[in-house]
Amino acid sequence: MHNLYTVSSLAQSHPCAVFTICLLVVFFMTTSEQFFSLNWRDILRAGRARRSTLVWLNLLFLVEPLLPVFQWMIRMDPRRTRQLEQQLGLACDGLQSAERDLAQSRSKFSQLQAELDTCHSDLESSRDELAASRGMESQLHAQLKATQAALAEALGETQSYKSALERALDTSLDLELELNSVEKHETMLLEELQDRKADLAEAEDDYSRLQREMHNLRLDTRHAQLMSEAKIEELEHTVRELRRDSSKLPIVEKPRRKSRRSDSESSSKDLLVAPPTDAPMSFTFPRAEITVIVHPPEEPMAEPVVPPKQTYANALAVWPHYRTVDGRTLRGFSDLGRTVWVMWDRGCEWRQVREVCGELEYTEGGKVAAN
Repeated sequence: MHNLYTVSSLAQSHPCAVFTICLLVVFFMTTSEQFFSLNWRDILRAGRARRSTLVWLNLLFLVEPLLPVFQWMIRMDPRRTRQLEQQLGLACDGLQSAERDLAQSRSKFSQLQAELDTCHSDLESSRDELAASRGMESQLHAQLKATQAALAEALGETQSYKSALERALDTSLDLELELNSVEKHETMLLEELQDRKADLAEAEDDYSRLQREMHNLRLDTRHAQLMSEAKIEELEHTVRELRRDSSKLPIVEKPRRKSRRSDSESSSKDLLVAPPTDAPMSFTFPRAEITVIVHPPEEPMAEPVVPPKQTYANALAVWPHYRTVDGRTLRGFSDLGRTVWVMWDRGCEWRQVREVCGELEYTEGGKVAAN
């Protein structure tokens, strides 16, 4: 401010000196590096920007080295000088406050700039999210249309299912009625089945009872047969003893006795030799007077073995199947004529047979037992 007062006083009193000073200032500014760093836009906008004050101060500082040259031409008033110094101090205080305000404004400006950058980034992200949300909205719209179409189709199917369900309910009612009738019929059949089971149980009891009676009858028949055979054997033994005793008596032999003696001679043989294999084997057990006829294995087997008609007509019982100890089988019949018809399985060899305790056995020791 002191420099400004000096310049203004000099301009009033010495215009030529002021003109000379301006020329020097212009020359100095054109030759100084600081001249090219000035922001002339700020100078033109000095009334709108606080930074222009600093620019003018810089210009005054450039002129300040030249002021002592012109001080000899200026007489300063002491009172005016004090006033100017006071004004200059106030201006300096205002300048400092302005600088502080400028620093605060710059900090606020930087904060606002950072917030603006943040807002720009948020805006960009919001734009991206908006684009993504629009894409999602289009997808959801397409899915909504597809869902609506599927829902319409499902509603149609539901109607068809509903009609089918109604038909099924009607059919189930008819089937339930039929089931009731079938259950009634089943109940009747079960009752009838229970009655039939009871009848069958009674019939089975009767059948088992008849089987037991038949078995007992067979046992009684066999026992009676064995007893009769034993009695016959005892009588034959008695007859032989009587014949042996009577042979010691001086009695003339008659043809009848001769035939009896020939029978006795034939009965003295326990076993007979088998005939040739081209004919059935037939021999008699002298002790029991039982004739056994055995068919050779070369002849085909019959099921069952049928003896001659005259023998089969007087059949007492049909023998069960007989088997040998080694697994081969016999089949035969017994009749009242004491004749046994026997057929061997194919592959058997001829053996002489005799009766021992109701069983047939080989002469070589192999037994034939009832199956």
